[in-house]
Amino acid sequence: MLGFRLGLYLICFWLLLGPYHEVAYAQEAIDLTVEPEIRGSLVVETVVDRIERSAIFTNDFGFIRRIAWVETRDGLNRTYTFRPGYHGGLWQVDEALFLETKDTVTHPTLIDKYEQIRVEFDVEWSTVGWEELRKPLHSGLAVWLYMFTRIESIPLNIHDQADYWEWHYNRLHVNITVDEFVIRVNQLEAMKADCYKDIDLFIILDSSGSIGSRSYEVAKNFVANLVSGFTIGANSVRVGMVIFSTTVDMIFDLDDSFDKSVILSRIRNAAFLNYATATGDGILLAANTGFTEARGARPTDLAIPRVAIVLTDGYSNRGVDVYTAAELARAMSIELFAFGIGNGINENELLQIAGSQDRVFRIDSFTNINDARALIIQGSCKSKVKAVINTTYNGDLDIRERRSFAYTVPEEGITIQIQVTMGFVNLYGSYSNPNPSVIWYDYVVQGVQQGREVFIPHPTTSSRRRRRQTVQHVPFYCALVGGEHNNLFTIAAVNGTIRACNCGCM
Repeated sequence: MLGFRLGLYLICFWLLLGPYHEVAYAQEAIDLTVEPEIRGSLVVETVVDRIERSAIFTNDFGFIRRIAWVETRDGLNRTYTFRPGYHGGLWQVDEALFLETKDTVTHPTLIDKYEQIRVEFDVEWSTVGWEELRKPLHSGLAVWLYMFTRIESIPLNIHDQADYWEWHYNRLHVNITVDEFVIRVNQLEAMKADCYKDIDLFIILDSSGSIGSRSYEVAKNFVANLVSGFTIGANSVRVGMVIFSTTVDMIFDLDDSFDKSVILSRIRNAAFLNYATATGDGILLAANTGFTEARGARPTDLAIPRVAIVLTDGYSNRGVDVYTAAELARAMSIELFAFGIGNGINENELLQIAGSQDRVFRIDSFTNINDARALIIQGSCKSKVKAVINTTYNGDLDIRERRSFAYTVPEEGITIQIQVTMGFVNLYGSYSNPNPSVIWYDYVVQGVQQGREVFIPHPTTSSRRRRRQTVQHVPFYCALVGGEHNNLFTIAAVNGTIRACNCGCM
């Protein structure tokens, strides 16, 4: 019934929109994460992203995502995943584990989590039954709540997670061994590795006296090993590097070299400055200078993800305030990660740099550098261009590859204009979901092959929507997803509505 209803929606959209530029919007928002027995990797990833962004639970280092793949391969075998009499859902949460999430006598801190879940997801966990875990969101919430009741924290690297999974989670599925857990997780990471082929990556390394020369060498070796796993090239991953102490130095630009051996040599040979710590200045040098076309960054209209990795002990004592610098970088669509170096790390400053706990790490936590690389790739996959009205962005997409944009919508709304010169793209948009997709969206335009215009009303002026935001200007999140192996597109937006026109209009 659900598939029929969704198909009917899409047919209605197509008939409404026609083959040329039309003003369009979805008649009803879609959220498949609360529909029973929906499966697939995009469903799992949407649930994980949704719960992570709520900040109800601490960083799980990708563990919850991995459990769904290990237990059910994201529901690949529907007959097994949703077998009669078993209601654990995509995460295969056994009834005994589910009952742990209901035991507020043994775990009284669950009561606070119940309230946060009620506010964030409109789910009354105290009344949820095991059979409701056939819904993806409920299955995901159950596994997070269960992990919250465990005393031992979730480890970071894959092999330790395998042991943790066997001890705490794998109570009935004895046919899956620890070795099989590792094999399946490696398969999952390999599939995720190409979500973005292109990244502009800056290393921002603390070279101050407070971390010491020994930790500095460890950090450089960590960075070299991290970079060595990327595909380096003008049309793939570009790497630049800044070091900072009292002063800041640009070691090399994003286009200085695309020879991996040269880049690794420059990383390992970066001098130890050994003075004070101007972390904010290092971030600003990368943001304001490093990520410019003059220094090898690709033009912003190509919407290539820009990622900066800051490695520090978190004790800045010179220059620009760290939080101010990090916020300026984020406003420039730069994704920030913070890696702690040495002992006595100031976690609060690392959190100010990264902006969220799931982007804060310690380099000594990684026994396998591939784990760190996977986390950075995963973060780049959620990168968004803070798009400017009346500015055109263009790019190419592989099949299922996505480019994400965030527009600020004034009271009169905006009209998004899309032109496709090769292949076709699908557009998903939302005010409530920063990563809209076919699983959860407010607006959709399927199969854009030539040109299309989509009017997005301001949420407080649209009678079709119920929104949390009440401010004058609000962010609207928009994702373009490739429909074929080669898709060329341009996207732009103007304030207000414009009259529908032929496909040569843009």
